[in-house]
Amino acid sequence: MQYLVEVGILGFVVFMAFILFIFYKYIRGFINSNEEQRNSYFVYFILVLSILLHSVMDFNLSFVFVGMLVFIGLGGMAAAMHNKPLRKFKVSPEAVRPIYSVVLGLASIVLIFVTIRYVAASNNITEGQNLLKTSKNYQEIKAPFAKALDLRANQPDAVLYTASLDQSVFKQTQQQTYYDEAYSLLMNALKKEPYNQDLLNQLMTGYTLNNQADEAYKVLADNAYKFAWDINWYEKLISQSFELGYQALGQGDTDKEKSYFQTGIEAYQHVVKGVAHLATLPPGQLQGRPFSITPTIALNAGKMQLLSGKAADAAATLKKSLTKDYSDAANRETATWYLAALKKSGGSDKAVQDKLFAADPSQEQQINNLVQILK
Repeated sequence: MQYLVEVGILGFVVFMAFILFIFYKYIRGFINSNEEQRNSYFVYFILVLSILLHSVMDFNLSFVFVGMLVFIGLGGMAAAMHNKPLRKFKVSPEAVRPIYSVVLGLASIVLIFVTIRYVAASNNITEGQNLLKTSKNYQEIKAPFAKALDLRANQPDAVLYTASLDQSVFKQTQQQTYYDEAYSLLMNALKKEPYNQDLLNQLMTGYTLNNQADEAYKVLADNAYKFAWDINWYEKLISQSFELGYQALGQGDTDKEKSYFQTGIEAYQHVVKGVAHLATLPPGQLQGRPFSITPTIALNAGKMQLLSGKAADAAATLKKSLTKDYSDAANRETATWYLAALKKSGGSDKAVQDKLFAADPSQEQQINNLVQILK
């Protein structure tokens, strides 16, 4: 898993082919060898096999010393392999050496030039970042980022800074050219980096500036599966689902309202299931990044449940995020929707009601208005 993440599928296949080839050749030679030859290099086999098997259950090979032991052991195993050339590929050393030298030389030259271009692009990005702190000239700031993109097309950082600049100018001037350039850069970069959250966030920023809230919502909904344990992503998705669904409700567009609310409620259920799963982790295993039902998630999910005709579910959802601090506007709003959900389902909560009305008497009328809307 470590190598798969670090070097990708192709690198992992090459790595595993190398490992399996060494083991195959060693085991085959071991079977065909006499007792003395078997004992000569058997310690290397034990060393490599024990470390690799243990790394499956415990540590990975990120420890340099452990990695060194593995490859030293593989070298020892390779020493036990017979060095007879494969029958189908008998080539004289005199023919192989020049071919090998030419191929290695060309590969080295290509690698050097690619590295130089990548380093130059990185330096241009650093220059642009410094200019952002000292200059307000759009062309001056953009120039180094443009150079970086010329050297390395779709470089994520260069794309992000250039798109951000273009979107800022678009916001000030409302000239569509700047928006289109930023949009084109981001879409091309996302073809290469579809899991880059920064690029997706920048794309949503552009949609918002261009009054395309529905497109920003689609980005959140379509890419949610990529960030299944990112609570911030789901918080934004649930909030956006409520906002657009509530707008559709006001416009009388029932189909859109149901679609937005359904997406938001499903996203909320995903969070609920995730929190329940994390609760099953053994005491010694930490969950990592925060993942919980935030007050914002509970409020918007409860609103959507209530407006979808699920008053009892809404009341249960909203009650979980209530606090004792009724001086907080967000908590008062949660209490208002909670009491409206209870009233709609035929229940009541006098303790919460008394605290809310004491903090803000106007919320009584707000609750009645919500109940009237729900009818």
